[in-house]
Amino acid sequence: MKSTLNACLIGMAILVACLPAAHSAVRIKAGMTIRHSITFQKENYRLTDPGKGIIVVSGNNITINLSGSDIMGNGKGVGIHVINSSNVLIENAKVSHCQWGVIVEKSHGVRISNGDFSRNADLPVGTVIDESGAQPQDNNGGGILLRDSDSCVVRHVTANHQWDGIDLVRSNNNNIEYCDFSYLNNWGVHFWLSSRNRFEHNRAIWCTTGEGLLWQSISGWQTYDSAAVLIEHASMHNLIEDCDLRYGGDGVYIRANEGPITPNVPVPPKNASNDNQIIGCDCSYSPNNAIEADLCDRNVFIRDNCSYSNYGFWLGLSRWNRVLDCIALNNSTRGMEIEGGQNDIFKRNLFGNTSNPSEIQILLRLTSRPEIKSGPYLIQNNLFYNSNHPIYLNHTAAKVAGNKDMLRTMRDVNFIQTDMPSMLTQSDNKTLPMSKKRLNIKVTNIAPAPSEMGWDITATGFKGAQNSAPPLIMVDSIPMQIVASQGPRIVFRLPGDLWNLTYRPKPVVKVWMNGEMSNAFAVPYHYPKNAPCITFISPNPVAPGEQVVIKGEYLTNPEGKSKVLLNNEPADIVRATPTEIVLNGPSHKLSSVSLNLVVVNGKFASLPMPLTIKVPADQVPHIITASFSPTTLHVGELLKVVFTLKNFAPFALPARKPTDNFTYDEDQNFWGLGYQEKQGSIYLRVDSERTGGSWPYYWGLPQPLQPGQTATVTGYIKVEHPGKMIWRIGMVDAGIRWLDDNEYRTEITILPAK
Repeated sequence: MKSTLNACLIGMAILVACLPAAHSAVRIKAGMTIRHSITFQKENYRLTDPGKGIIVVSGNNITINLSGSDIMGNGKGVGIHVINSSNVLIENAKVSHCQWGVIVEKSHGVRISNGDFSRNADLPVGTVIDESGAQPQDNNGGGILLRDSDSCVVRHVTANHQWDGIDLVRSNNNNIEYCDFSYLNNWGVHFWLSSRNRFEHNRAIWCTTGEGLLWQSISGWQTYDSAAVLIEHASMHNLIEDCDLRYGGDGVYIRANEGPITPNVPVPPKNASNDNQIIGCDCSYSPNNAIEADLCDRNVFIRDNCSYSNYGFWLGLSRWNRVLDCIALNNSTRGMEIEGGQNDIFKRNLFGNTSNPSEIQILLRLTSRPEIKSGPYLIQNNLFYNSNHPIYLNHTAAKVAGNKDMLRTMRDVNFIQTDMPSMLTQSDNKTLPMSKKRLNIKVTNIAPAPSEMGWDITATGFKGAQNSAPPLIMVDSIPMQIVASQGPRIVFRLPGDLWNLTYRPKPVVKVWMNGEMSNAFAVPYHYPKNAPCITFISPNPVAPGEQVVIKGEYLTNPEGKSKVLLNNEPADIVRATPTEIVLNGPSHKLSSVSLNLVVVNGKFASLPMPLTIKVPADQVPHIITASFSPTTLHVGELLKVVFTLKNFAPFALPARKPTDNFTYDEDQNFWGLGYQEKQGSIYLRVDSERTGGSWPYYWGLPQPLQPGQTATVTGYIKVEHPGKMIWRIGMVDAGIRWLDDNEYRTEITILPAK
């Protein structure tokens, strides 16, 4: 028996010795197909996708460990392509310079962990893609694409500096958590016909045109429907929770752009995205809308921070929405606006504008389509800070009850303004003075280092009444995100970047609650090690050509090298040390504008900071006359537009195409014809009610325009659609802002063809 056992053991040892090691490290070869678990040798690979992917994975129960390998493509193809697979784990991968870092398709239970899929495909800034939502837009590239896949997990992944972070197309029941999808030119996460997914504890900041290198003004400059989170085309029951979504073109955008189910009846639309939940997210600092949800039903927004944007909430033609315990402070236009909404509920929210009390905070109104009713709404137990006009109803039914307006100084306030006919039921709405009491707040549990999301700080001493709005916790008047609230205890978050403020080691925090303010208290803050840290920029604003001093730490690399980008253009550096940079401010600017200033010390870049160039008003070019003719014409005829402009700037304006006498068909646009606006140039723009604010027609100067000179430019549009509508004219400082906007409004009548 013993000899038989020994013989078996020897035979097994020989068999094992003949088998390949399951996890022996091997080199990556372009086009290799993986069907079994494997560990790759850590190396910097420069490979080209031969057609189906640099690495192709197909099979079940596979673990692929890339050991931190760096795969760099040639700008095309796919880094890792998982297809027709289940229970696959991909870990420790880094893929760049491909069209997509990873594509997972027709697969189940794929896990992607601890990877970096940054700097893959991007489109030029200002590229216009089909925004109807009818197509998944999964061919433009980015970090990760889940297509026709379910029950996948993406965890601890970074995907920055490209077109999209992660796209889900026809993919359900997936989890994306603890990831960073930031500094993207389009979308952080995109859901298309994808439902019951969870997107939790993720960071997706500066998902907007320019990836954070370009300044986003609150003037509504075109960001081409970029967003931190885009949900469209029948994507339902998705959860977006505890995410940092600041500085997006929109923070969250839920849309149904594909037209109505019934012709000429906008709601319900085709492929609406309903029943999604946005919970505990910071969506602030959008140049457009912190949260926008158009033509969709039953979406829920809870504990979201929607501050310092153009609009906090824009919920056009949306129904049965709930907005609960949210903060919308210091938005440029208003806290919330809805046209043609129905059966929406707003409870325990906080609205206000500390610098502009005359701003209407909630505007609920009829659309231009009288057959679409507005309301009814329930507006209950909301708190307004320092607002002269908290609520305005236009042809709208609403019940307004238990709301408070806390005023710094008592004055006459019209709490609810209405345009007849509005059906209003109101009760127990109060205008109250700020209390002179002081909250006794104590701060505990301050972590020594941030998580992916920042510092979570616990504060105690709150005495909020039942059904009261959330407290307002601010650093330098900027609301912080409330993470959790239970009785006298609240957890709030100090983000890892201090917004667009210069660094300070102990930022000061104040708390407001129901009109009572706490004493100021400081919390410790630590900037990321070795990253350029800006503590001071002066002067700011700066005159054109004036020198700017930047102070801080790690402003140069160990070799003393540094680069300063102003709206992604290298600045003229006079001198640079690790603690101070002096540069010449831009001189050739057409208008007062803020630029994003970024210091790059080699491997690391600072956070975008605003630097304002203040151009004297008398140096700004303007249109001095313009006209349309004829004002009545037939389909197929040419509408003539004539612009005369004067160059008040102290430098010449460059010539740009298309120019004098160029003709558009009415259904054409400049981007579809291959033209792109170039910064530092002016363009004359035309829009009509039919094109709805897209300003599709532009003309440039036929030749350089010298200081003090005038030029006349003539353009034509071949009209194709009968009807009566308003046409208008504008002029832009390309990529920056409007110099003349919405002017020379003219009613044009287009008759059927002769």
